Amino acid sequence: MQTKTIASTTAQNNFGQILDDIFQNKDASIEN
Repeated sequence: MQTKTIASTTAQNNFGQILDDIFQNKDASIEN
């Protein structure tokens, strides 16, 4: 269970970083 939780947290963090990159790219595109 603990390993599963750690894996899920890591996946969520990676997914969050991807979303942040997408939103930052959208903001940059809107500014341009």
